[in-house]
Amino acid sequence: MAPDLIGKSGRKVRCANCQKDWRAFAEPSNDDQNQSVAGDKREIASKKFDEDEMDAAFEAVEKENQPLEALKQSGKNQHKDAKEKQSNKPSEGAKQRADMEWRKSAINRSMPRAKMRRVVRIAATVVFTLIILFVLIFRGSIVRAFPDLAGIYQSVGLGVNVVGLEFSEVETLKSLNDGGEILYINAEIGSVSSKQVNVPRVKISLLDEDGVSIFEWSITPKASIILPGEWIPLYTQLSSPPEGTRSVRLAFESTN
Repeated sequence: MAPDLIGKSGRKVRCANCQKDWRAFAEPSNDDQNQSVAGDKREIASKKFDEDEMDAAFEAVEKENQPLEALKQSGKNQHKDAKEKQSNKPSEGAKQRADMEWRKSAINRSMPRAKMRRVVRIAATVVFTLIILFVLIFRGSIVRAFPDLAGIYQSVGLGVNVVGLEFSEVETLKSLNDGGEILYINAEIGSVSSKQVNVPRVKISLLDEDGVSIFEWSITPKASIILPGEWIPLYTQLSSPPEGTRSVRLAFESTN
């Protein structure tokens, strides 16, 4: 069938052999093909032209911004270098000052006056230490010579045995004798001194539950002198002790 009989929209036809229908279209002419190809070429050329223009525009912007970016980078580098120099200057200055101080110290140490000052400081420290040891070890003798110093020792928690004697093995016992109550007190007196000590009178106090003295009396030990390391017995009794007695306190009377 001739193409001009089919038309551009196609035409329904039937096969003469199989009697089957289908729609036939005319083949495009050479002019139509040429026009289509020309249109495609124009579209491609237009797209290529647009892409070339965009590439050229981007390149122009990049070229314009290159000096600005270089200037910014240069400024950053200069600022960084300035910071590094500033951070290095104090450390170098501090190191120089430390070196100067060390040199001055070395020079001073090598001078006779500096050596003399060191000797004086060491001697003063040794003397001060010896004084402290003496005050602690011989506090009993010091307080006997200067009784007012006893309060100072007690304020720092150091007991002072001025007499050089101490009580040990203190025992109390109550019993009935002929219908009356008797309080028996036994103890020992020992020397803690390095020399012979005179034994003073002993004061005995009966205390109530609050530790308040409710009755007192004094006795004279059998021995008047006690040697270093020696112990002597102490014994006394009291008939009809006061009611409310809870404990006993022993103390040496002052010899002053």
